[in-house]
Amino acid sequence: MIVNMAAEPLLPAASLSRTAEGRLIGADLLPALTAASVHGGVEVADGLAAEAVEHPRLDARVDTALAAARVEEQRHARRDKARADLARLQAEADEIVPLRATLDAAGRADPVRDVLEAAGRAALAAEAAEEELAAVRRRWAAVAGGRAADTLLSRSLRDEVAALRTLLPDVDRAAELAAAVTRTSRQVRTLTAQCAADDAEAAGWPARLAEQEAVVEAAAAADARLAGVTATLERTRSALTAARAAGQLAAEAERRRTASTDAREQWLDARETWTDLRGHRLAGMAAELAAGLADGADCPVCGAVEHPRLATAAGPVVTQDDEDKARSIVDDREERLLTAQRAVEDTERELAALRAQAGPEPLTDQERALAEAVAAERSVREQAATLQPARRELAALLAARDQATVTWAAAREQLTQRRAELQATEQALAEARQRVAAAQGEDPDLAARIRRLTDEAGRCEALVEAEATELRARTAADAARRHAEERVVEAGFADLLAAADALLDPARAARLRQRVAEHDQQWSVVTATLAEPELADLAPRPDLPTLTAALKSATAVREEAVAALAEARRSAAALDALSAELTAVEVELDERRAAAEQVSALADLVNGRGANTLRMRLQSFVLAARLEQVAEVASRRLRDMSGGRYTFLHSDAQGRHGARGGLGLDVLDEYTGARRPTKTLSGGESFMASLALALGLADVVTAESGGVQIDTLFVDEGFGTLDPQSLDAVMTVLDELRRGGRTVGVISHVEELRTRITSRLEVLSGRHGSRLAG
Repeated sequence: MIVNMAAEPLLPAASLSRTAEGRLIGADLLPALTAASVHGGVEVADGLAAEAVEHPRLDARVDTALAAARVEEQRHARRDKARADLARLQAEADEIVPLRATLDAAGRADPVRDVLEAAGRAALAAEAAEEELAAVRRRWAAVAGGRAADTLLSRSLRDEVAALRTLLPDVDRAAELAAAVTRTSRQVRTLTAQCAADDAEAAGWPARLAEQEAVVEAAAAADARLAGVTATLERTRSALTAARAAGQLAAEAERRRTASTDAREQWLDARETWTDLRGHRLAGMAAELAAGLADGADCPVCGAVEHPRLATAAGPVVTQDDEDKARSIVDDREERLLTAQRAVEDTERELAALRAQAGPEPLTDQERALAEAVAAERSVREQAATLQPARRELAALLAARDQATVTWAAAREQLTQRRAELQATEQALAEARQRVAAAQGEDPDLAARIRRLTDEAGRCEALVEAEATELRARTAADAARRHAEERVVEAGFADLLAAADALLDPARAARLRQRVAEHDQQWSVVTATLAEPELADLAPRPDLPTLTAALKSATAVREEAVAALAEARRSAAALDALSAELTAVEVELDERRAAAEQVSALADLVNGRGANTLRMRLQSFVLAARLEQVAEVASRRLRDMSGGRYTFLHSDAQGRHGARGGLGLDVLDEYTGARRPTKTLSGGESFMASLALALGLADVVTAESGGVQIDTLFVDEGFGTLDPQSLDAVMTVLDELRRGGRTVGVISHVEELRTRITSRLEVLSGRHGSRLAG
């Protein structure tokens, strides 16, 4: 029986899935499911094991029948192959007979192979020596000139070549001397031309030096006059500038005088208007006083409370405001008049100074004088600027003249030396050419003669050697041929050609012997195979494909059973492992639940929930502890400022409607002995409480930061809410801080603080912003 374990899993995979929080789904059902799955898997595995044992017995019987059929099939195949090989060998027998005859002749010719080869090599050597002799005779005939080639002639030619080689250095020396003559002749011509040019240049040096010295003298004179010309130019330019400025300023002075006259007239008009308004107001003063009276009110003149007949204005009504506006206009016009008069005075003083600087000359004359002074100064300055370059040019000319003198003398001396060298070199060249011409004879040059004689000697020696070599090769070939003929006859061959034809090269002989040996060996093997008893009487050929298919079918069934058994055993082992894992997971789940409950309780406690009866967060608890320190230190300041009445008390009570607390502050009133909120304090008391808390916080921060002092404090406003006694107490505390080394800055509008604070900055506000007072 074959069971598909994959189709019906023993335990659903979904029952073991985990949620994101790590909890197992269906954990209560796991023990029951695990026990049932394990029991069913064991029963299935036992059934599969029995089936897997039965299948190998059937496979063994099928394997035995198939093996016997295969042996019978192999015997039939061997007999068929042996019969086919015998037929093939019988067909090849006619080809083997001539191969056996060829191998027999080669066996008789092989002992004389060495003498045949020696005779052949000797004959080839004789032919080659004869051909070489003919070629050497043709080469000698081309240069022989009727001479017979022998050893004496070749020795004579070699001696002559040796004598000519001793003259080769003279050829090289002649070439070197010829090059030297050419080179020296060129140098002589160059030096001659250079000396002529130096003579022409030396003739012009005095005039060039005199011309440059005149340029230097003129530039030096201009340099001496430059300072005076420059001073004259500056004076002329200053006078012209002053004259032009005076002309412009005269118009400005006239305009300012006109403006001053207009300002005076405006001031007189405004003053007259103000005087008229003042007179009208004085005339209507009674009516003005009457307008301000009311029934029952005292009269400011007589003190009566009854006003039966009020005065009325006889003319235009002029008020105090009208008079003040007119007075303001008068003051403004007077200020403008004074400003205009001062401007006129300043302009006239500046105009007088400019006219004194400009002088009495007209402006056109001064402009012409300035143009002439500028042209003169530019000319003198340009000429003076050439002084240093002219001096350097003069020094360079003098140095060049001296260098040219030295160069001219050196060129003269070198020309004399080169002429002497040229004469000596030409004489040596003539002697060398005379010796070489006598030695080279009719040949183009000495080297050509040496090459010709060397070639003739070599051809002569080659002919003598070739004749001797040809004689030796011919004698050796005759002796080798006679010896080979004697050996061939002894071996049973008619002549040398028959023996040579019977020879085989080793490779072909080996192939033929291998072919014959393989044929004989295969014939023996085939006849022995057919004579074996097991191949004599064979049963009919078995049906091997049918038996093979049956074996494959049985093997497939057995393999399926074995695979099912292995899968069942694997599933049972997996269930055992899952059961143990589930037990461990349950233990771990209980431990994690306990840890989670502890963490949740701690989180509730930190966030003001759960067992936290104060409903105070952890950060509020820490801040409350710090606030108690600040309140304790600030209470000392508050008692000093409040005359011992108030003290800070920290409150951790919850807020209204159960709101979280822990950061509350109350005050203890020593006068009443009651504890009350800080919002019940008055404005001045609230300011003192805030200042005390700020100072207390500064003291705590100083203590907690390792002694780092907060050296500067600023108190902004709040002093206006204090009564004199409280203000005195607060200022006493601030004075103590100042005496303790701290800088206290107070920002206030209270006038009383001016008398108590000597070092102060006063800020005044205006239309364009605030500024510091004087």
